[in-house]
Amino acid sequence: AWLTQHAPADSLVVCGQTSGAIYYYTRLQLAKPQDERDATAILRLADRTHRSVYATIFPFERSTLALFPTAHWTQVYQTGDVTVWTLRPPSPAP
Repeated sequence: AWLTQHAPADSLVVCGQTSGAIYYYTRLQLAKPQDERDATAILRLADRTHRSVYATIFPFERSTLALFPTAHWTQVYQTGDVTVWTLRPPSPAP
């Protein structure tokens, strides 16, 4: 429910165990990276299409965020053990 109320309708959602709930309860596009190459492709797609990127993860899935080594994630919500993160865009170069 939080994502449908706060995430833009065209957002990409990086997820693992929560993928079924995201698929069933929202119209958001899922992304399930398996490695850094997948993560890079997700970031490129988001940048090219000007989409927001969120992640919904359980504590044991925190390593999923590490697949995005140059990304800066900020936790924006928590319900039970599930946390929701958003990808902060990189700061502009000076």
